[in-house]
Amino acid sequence: MKTENFHVAYITDNNYAMPTAVSIISLLENKADNVSYVVHLILDNVSDQNRECFKEISYPNCEIDIIDADSSFYEDIKDGSLRVGTHVSPAALIKFNLPNIFPNLNTLLYLDGDIIITQDISELFTMDISNYGLAASLAFNMSNGASHLPQIGSEYFSSGVMLLNLKKMREENMTDQLIDYKKNGINFFMDNDAFCVVFYKKTLFLPLIYNFNTATFNVNDFDEFNQKALEGKYLDESECIEDQKILHLQGKWKPWKYWMPWTTDIFIHYHKLSPYKNEPLKLKSPLQVILSNKNKEIYQKKEWRFPREKIAKGSKIILYGAGEVGQTFYDFINDTGYCEILLWVDGNFDKINAKNTDGKKFVHSPDEIKNCLQYDYLLIASIRYVLVVSIKKYLKNMGVSEEKIITT
Repeated sequence: MKTENFHVAYITDNNYAMPTAVSIISLLENKADNVSYVVHLILDNVSDQNRECFKEISYPNCEIDIIDADSSFYEDIKDGSLRVGTHVSPAALIKFNLPNIFPNLNTLLYLDGDIIITQDISELFTMDISNYGLAASLAFNMSNGASHLPQIGSEYFSSGVMLLNLKKMREENMTDQLIDYKKNGINFFMDNDAFCVVFYKKTLFLPLIYNFNTATFNVNDFDEFNQKALEGKYLDESECIEDQKILHLQGKWKPWKYWMPWTTDIFIHYHKLSPYKNEPLKLKSPLQVILSNKNKEIYQKKEWRFPREKIAKGSKIILYGAGEVGQTFYDFINDTGYCEILLWVDGNFDKINAKNTDGKKFVHSPDEIKNCLQYDYLLIASIRYVLVVSIKKYLKNMGVSEEKIITT
């Protein structure tokens, strides 16, 4: 049987060397016998020790091609990210230049280092993307879109797994377009926003099985997500994970650093087959970290968590209460853009405003509620039962519909 030759690329710095090696092992362990891979490793400031580990990877019908990254490519554009504290290395911007790094290739599968492949994925290379710039899976969330980029609607995909049409990218000078957007556009993420905007209407969308974000289970109710995104075909999270072909270990809770449900065991399986097998993983408990961080009190009191399960993303709300709970909710909304605050009220508005001398957090009298008509919910930001009962009685006397009143 003829062996097919497929090209895959990874980009990594020193921090992601180990998980990238584990990802490569998962790719090669699950490939079909008649499939041959050329794995191109673009290394950005990777140590000699980690380079030697990559060189140890040896499988039939596989070539490991090590390439030194040109970090000067991203120096002028790496600061074009508006999202503070992003964990993504600026080396990710080298993705923009892949058509020029591989001038003789027409098609290339790009994979992030936090990817685990659980089945053969060679069928991806048989997909016809001649009329597209790339193929990728939607970055599905419960609102099915990226609120910071309304111009692309729900067509927001994850750049962690992309089947790239390098030929088309060269013909249409897409590297220059990506760089221009990174310099001048809205960038909440290192490279993802640029790809989604530049490749808008030029993307073939793949099923979620080719880029399943495992962090989804950290922030969404499984039953709701199962029905909305997965056609209700799974009984539980474990069954869902087992069915995916590509797992994307997104989020800050990485399974090689923390004991994560469903994914740490999978990662350990391939880690034991990697050149790093003799370097034990030092795994922490996520709960222990949460309870010891600076937000310990908020995390311990579940009532202080913003009730996303009761308020739809993108809703227009009135926030009642500007104490510690109200301030927490206000900051959450302001930082994430989860919803829009039309009016912020508190019975002690005059004293609160006197303390907020910068004028950025102006609180109104509750009497203003009667003049605010176009809102979806009124959220009472208090955990004091007696106070909540009193506020609800006041609101009902004002004529506020009980269906719109949300408590924590």
